[in-house]
Amino acid sequence: RRLSRMLRCLLSVATFAESSEHGVGVGSGGGGGGSASNLLQSLLSLGFLLIDAVKKDDIIDLKSPALHSSSVLAPTMDISSLGGGTASRADTSAIHAAAGIGRFLLCYLFYQSAAGSSHFLSRSLSSMTASSSTDGGTPLCRSILRSAVDKFCGMAPNALGHAQLLIDFLEFTPRSSIQFFPTRGNAGGEELDEKQKEEVIPVALAAFHLQPLIECFANVPGGGLNPAVASNAIIPVVENLLLLQATSRSGLAGYLWKKRDLVDHIDHAFLLAKKALFCSDVEKRKFAATLLVALLRVASVASSLHDIRATSTWCPVIDELRGCLRRCITQHQPSVRIEAYSSLVSVLPSSAIAVFGSTQSQDSVSPHPNVSGVTTTPLRSPNERGRAHVSQAGQKAIINIVSDVFLSQLERYVTTPQEDSRDREARRQRAINIGSQLSQMETGENRDDGISMPFRFEACISTRPINRMDNKSKGGKPKKSSPVGQTLLEEATGRINEPLSHLFASSSAASSLDPQGELRRCMDRIRNRMAHCNDIDSYLKWVESCKQIVGINDDAKRTEEMAVTKLATLVVVANVADVLIGTTNFNDENDNPQVTNYESTDQIVERLFNLRSDAITRAVEIMSSFVNVKPKREAKAPKKSKDVVGTNHDSESKAKNGEVYQTKLAKTSDVNPATVARNQKLIEDVLSLCPALPLEFIAPAFRKFGALASASKKTNRNDSDDEDNLQSNFSRLIYNMPFRRFIITKSLLLVSGASTVIRAGSRFCSIPSNPIAAYMSLGPLLLAEFCSLCYDLENTSIATKNSASQSTHYLSLTQLSLRAFSFCVHGLSTSTTNQAMSNAQRVQFMISNAIRIASRAAPSSKDGWDYYQSLNVQGNNAPQDEIELKKSLTPFVSFKVDANAPVRLCLFSELMRSSMYGEAIECCHLIKAAAASFSEPSIKHHLSVMLLRCFEQIKQVGVGLLSLDHGEGNQNESCVCYAIDTAFELNNNLDGDTFVPFPHGFLGLDLMSKKGFQLARSKMGLTSMCPNYWPEKHLDRLMDEFSSQLGCPGTIQQITWALTVQLGCSNIFSEVMNSSSPVTKRNSGLACIRSASKTSGSNFAKETRSIANMISASIESGLNSAEFVTAKLIPHMSGSTLNMAQRLVMCLLMSASKVIHASSPSAEFVDTSGSFASLLLKSTKKLYSILARLLLSFLANPHSLESSETKCLLKYLASNLMQSVAALLYTLQEKHETTGGKFLTENKIETHGKISALLVCEKEKLDNAFLKIGAKLKHVGVISDWLQEYSFISLNRDFVIKRADIQLAKEREAPRTKKNTVSGDKRKINCETSGKMMKQKKNDKAAVPVAKIVEGDEEVDDVSHDSGGDEEFESDDNDVVSLGNLTNDMGDNDLSEGEDLDGDSFNADSNEHSSSEIEFDSENE
Repeated sequence: RRLSRMLRCLLSVATFAESSEHGVGVGSGGGGGGSASNLLQSLLSLGFLLIDAVKKDDIIDLKSPALHSSSVLAPTMDISSLGGGTASRADTSAIHAAAGIGRFLLCYLFYQSAAGSSHFLSRSLSSMTASSSTDGGTPLCRSILRSAVDKFCGMAPNALGHAQLLIDFLEFTPRSSIQFFPTRGNAGGEELDEKQKEEVIPVALAAFHLQPLIECFANVPGGGLNPAVASNAIIPVVENLLLLQATSRSGLAGYLWKKRDLVDHIDHAFLLAKKALFCSDVEKRKFAATLLVALLRVASVASSLHDIRATSTWCPVIDELRGCLRRCITQHQPSVRIEAYSSLVSVLPSSAIAVFGSTQSQDSVSPHPNVSGVTTTPLRSPNERGRAHVSQAGQKAIINIVSDVFLSQLERYVTTPQEDSRDREARRQRAINIGSQLSQMETGENRDDGISMPFRFEACISTRPINRMDNKSKGGKPKKSSPVGQTLLEEATGRINEPLSHLFASSSAASSLDPQGELRRCMDRIRNRMAHCNDIDSYLKWVESCKQIVGINDDAKRTEEMAVTKLATLVVVANVADVLIGTTNFNDENDNPQVTNYESTDQIVERLFNLRSDAITRAVEIMSSFVNVKPKREAKAPKKSKDVVGTNHDSESKAKNGEVYQTKLAKTSDVNPATVARNQKLIEDVLSLCPALPLEFIAPAFRKFGALASASKKTNRNDSDDEDNLQSNFSRLIYNMPFRRFIITKSLLLVSGASTVIRAGSRFCSIPSNPIAAYMSLGPLLLAEFCSLCYDLENTSIATKNSASQSTHYLSLTQLSLRAFSFCVHGLSTSTTNQAMSNAQRVQFMISNAIRIASRAAPSSKDGWDYYQSLNVQGNNAPQDEIELKKSLTPFVSFKVDANAPVRLCLFSELMRSSMYGEAIECCHLIKAAAASFSEPSIKHHLSVMLLRCFEQIKQVGVGLLSLDHGEGNQNESCVCYAIDTAFELNNNLDGDTFVPFPHGFLGLDLMSKKGFQLARSKMGLTSMCPNYWPEKHLDRLMDEFSSQLGCPGTIQQITWALTVQLGCSNIFSEVMNSSSPVTKRNSGLACIRSASKTSGSNFAKETRSIANMISASIESGLNSAEFVTAKLIPHMSGSTLNMAQRLVMCLLMSASKVIHASSPSAEFVDTSGSFASLLLKSTKKLYSILARLLLSFLANPHSLESSETKCLLKYLASNLMQSVAALLYTLQEKHETTGGKFLTENKIETHGKISALLVCEKEKLDNAFLKIGAKLKHVGVISDWLQEYSFISLNRDFVIKRADIQLAKEREAPRTKKNTVSGDKRKINCETSGKMMKQKKNDKAAVPVAKIVEGDEEVDDVSHDSGGDEEFESDDNDVVSLGNLTNDMGDNDLSEGEDLDGDSFNADSNEHSSSEIEFDSENE
């Protein structure tokens, strides 16, 4: 970790405190007075204050996938939702960095105190005396631990950050402080050798502080300690310390702790685990399962010592722990069982070589391996220097105990029709050692091995009766009912008690460490039996013979119950077949004795996949064969009143129990194809939650059954007519497109992190064991699949769109493969692992390899790949590896790379011309993922421009990269919005359109030259737009824009003007456009916008709204940056830094103003409700607010107000933006109708009015800020005549409101007191009074003058001369109510249009002229 300068200063203070102790050591309590102790306590408090910088922890489930599978398999997905790759918030957030500094400081203090105590001053740790360990550690160490325990045991919001301190204790090494004290060497403990220094903190914790840490577990059942914090942070530390006591070298256990202490600690923790196990909370039970597995590991390692006493001592402990763990995985919820399986797999060694190899590293086993790749604060496990050294015998003992647990669990759900003598004796021995609930021999006729159904579904699927009621919302209204198929599937998945897929995947991971073990043989036997018994009806026979289901008298209820149970069985069968397919090894056909009864491993894979497909098909049939039937209401017979009351009461009680008003299900033979497709998608989503297939299966499956094998097979078919060879299992899997979809989908779930990866030596996580190797191996194979599948129209998005039943549920095979390839590129681009190759080199190497393999899989594309690989690509001041990567991306997106060569379309243009819009969207994702590897912004900008200009080549005659010939397809769709979104991302949104001021002599560059300016922007990470990238018709306008002051047109301005000229502008904007900007369709139009306009009207409207939302979001992001600098940074700056920050904010506001001005003319035609125009006004309001606050900041340095950026912004606001905003206000006011002549809703009109009113208020505040800063300039003697040219006095009303008038109005509108009179007189008096009041209101309305905005130099001069300072502007006549004060809090109070300041309603006609008759002087503005 990078440590800041602040940490260096803090450690220097700690060193000073140590030296002030007269050589006795930090925290030892020696001489030197109390000043050093007080200083150390202050440092301790400061460390915990830094940890508290993180106010709340993001506690996540480390087993859960990073992405949900449904989002990864969605028809449209944005890859930017993945975040920044594997980098966590702890690496990027300032508060997490501060917390890390605080923990490092506390670790340093703890180490110094422990190393300087009397226990560690001898030359060897084995020579310590028992009398020296009576004080229980140093006071400073106890104080640090006590403070941390009080935090995470007191349900603090940041308990995880404080518990992380315990893990940092084990990770701390004195070598990390050498950089802070290079002349001194390692900090503290100079009399100890290197090995002893590494063991200082672990030994101190194990000797003196282990018991308090175990006692922390007592807070879990009571609720004081979060179970997730205990499981992820405290249990790993306690496990390490227990292993240290179990594996410490001889002599240490007899001095620092007793030999019996380890057993006592395990007994104490075991009691606390059993107490948590009986809690009703699932999270506490999961904590108990994790703790039980940790204790079982320590006990197995301790029992592996070659000592008769150890064996006799630990065997009863292991049996008791295993029995309690067996209760967890047999009687508790599925989530608790998954937690136990995850813990069991994590305690295994990471590989079999570390256990059974000739050499053994002491650090080969991780007690709690690191789980990386999580997007929110991943927990770091203790590294090698904090781990206990487990011997090879201990590792074998762990493997044996875990294998026994998994084997006994498998035997509960697997039948054994026949077994050999060795397996039978082993099973009987386990029954003697472990207990009952083991599988027994089947009775009945003797069957051949592998023919019978291998599972006991009654043990893992519940057959409880259905008690489903119609759900209602809190308000009593019924919720929207779910489809019948979804309801049945939810009920079926809820009945599955045992997650067999996770059990089989965990057993496979454990069996990989012992290929010749009994668990491996059991897994092979189960896989082969299931492959041989591939009749789906044999798995459903148990449902028909189940007594609980057959005994139901109601036929409809029995049919429904049987359907749900069958559906649960089919889901289990499909999940298990899915996992067992991944356990197949294509390399052990000759070595595995269990495969002798079959032709080859290919046949096993084919039969398991067919069984999975049959289970899915049967499940979809069951889900689609039921419909909802409303119960018929029976006519009520007339009864007596008493009976009627009793009947109603009885009906209400039955309704509460779910017996009345219950929706019934009935079978139907009329099946809708759309319903079948929807149910198929639901089943696939459920099956995607099972564990991921290992990389060791997916990569060989692609090579053996994928595009490469298909291309080779086609070549062999042309040369040979051997029909028998074509009918083999190998050939059938090659041409089996459902199997190809299965492999591609599993690879997508693996590389995207949407599925759970189960591997030995690690907890369940979402990334492969070696992600870089996975991306490198699968990426080229996936691109080869994409290129090969593009030639078959049925595998593309064209066929998917033409199929009405699958248009919204399924991705085509080409989309799946290209999306998976994009995820591989994204993983390599955002990887944070430290290797010799940069991210750009990794991506370039993988893409080059993918192109080479794709040329073999699709020979028709070889010429296109070779053409683009032979081109020379230039890069402006970019590293060589990024230039090579840009060249590798040229085949995917490019435009006229070689003007002399014939037109050859890139992949994106070819996909657009072939109407393969789904694949074109995935190509945009690919470009966005690869662009994350670039550090040069100019390359990103060039890619964005080429992506937009690819639309110009759609209608050109030329050969595409893949030479596709699918026709023009559907011309009513497009993917323009996705291409523009990618271009905005590559342009850094509004930052790419912002002119950034640089200080004089920035990096020694010549900022006056074009090259120096572009290089300066590149160093700042900003794009530098080159006009030559854009069409030639735009060059004159772009050069004029560049020559203007603060001119920096970027991608957003180009898209905005192109959309404006395509949609046109209203009449009110015609004069504004003709006078302010020379923009025409010729010099501003883009082919991407024109191509969208040529599609159907509904599609163009959708594309237009999407583009407008992107523009609005870009404006908002730029204004947010300006607001942050103005509100958070500028108030704390001074001098030249303040001047640069103010100039920067002016430039940000300038770029936002240009985009708002360019978007305003066409805002009326973007949508029919005026939402986009309202968003533009809202952004303008925010711009005025930021500018007003920024102007007030110039009171600290008024001379900086005369900068060129300020003058340019104010001039642009007066000459361009004000006119556009005024016209936009008028347009929004006149907006009353929407599509089809329908009127806007009152809420929409009210929202528009509120935004307009708030905009006017912010403008008045801005004018007041102008007055204040003008007075300040005159007060300091600075001439401010230029400021008066751009300031305005907005007199929205040419009258003043006095307090006396307000009081008279209140008295006039107050309710009259009622008098006790005759009804006739009262009616007459009321009529007369109401008539008089109506006349009075009409007179008052007529007397109200029309509101105007009066502008001119005289009014400004009068106000300026009358004001001698800031105080004169703030004080007014006490009898006058300022309009600014009345409307100052309008935005905060959210006053509606129908309420006055007192909250009383008023007549809307009184303000009928307030906004429609506002006069604007366009010349002065």
